[in-house]
Amino acid sequence: MTNLSAVREFVGGREAQGSNLRSTGNELISYSTVIAQYENGGIAMTSKKYSRTTSAHQNLLRGLYPDLIEREAL
Repeated sequence: MTNLSAVREFVGGREAQGSNLRSTGNELISYSTVIAQYENGGIAMTSKKYSRTTSAHQNLLRGLYPDLIEREAL
């Protein structure tokens, strides 16, 4: 499964496994770092900067879910 597909599955609340990116349905995990999670009916994502690859994962989510809440810590 592609990383884009894994992010789509996360937005839909489903489990998925991409390349170094996975969804538990409630959390989006890049490598071993939780970068986004469902809370209060929406999606919150960390605004912290990580590797180029994790930043690419964050950008995929930004593109698919523009109403996301970004903050320093989850």
